[in-house]
Amino acid sequence: MTKTSPPDKQGNYFIVEETPGYSSIALKLATESHARTIGKIFHKERYLQIKRIRSRHLFQKNLSYGFNEHLIKNATKFDNVLLIDDNGERLVPVSVIISSGSYLHFKQDGFERQLFVKLKKLDEYLLKNENKLSLF
Repeated sequence: MTKTSPPDKQGNYFIVEETPGYSSIALKLATESHARTIGKIFHKERYLQIKRIRSRHLFQKNLSYGFNEHLIKNATKFDNVLLIDDNGERLVPVSVIISSGSYLHFKQDGFERQLFVKLKKLDEYLLKNENKLSLF
C-alpha cells in the first residue's frame, strides 16, 4: 500500500510504500520529476536503513552526511538509523543525530531541510563485521 504525506509549503511530500516487515520512504520534491529514495524503516527492529555512496553523498566541505530533519525529528517508528556506505555500517541513535546535527546553508525550511552529522561522530557507531544488520 502506498501513502503520501500532506505537502509542505513548497509542495514537497513523502511517499511511503508499506510492505510486510518494512516501509520504503521517498521524498518527492516539487521541483524534480522523480522521487528521491530516503531509505527503509524496519518495523520489528525499529531502525531506518539508509544507503549512501560516499563519493556522491558525503558533504566534502566538513565531511558530513545529511539526514532529513523532518523524518528524524518526527521519528515514531524507529529509534536508530542504520547508515550503510562504502566503508561500513553505523547504527546511530536518532537522539545522537538530533543532538550532534547542524544545519548548513542549503534549504532552510520544509521537508528538504537536513541535519548534517560529521563522519567522525558517525564512525563512533561503526558496527563490526559480526554485528552487521543490513538485510537488503
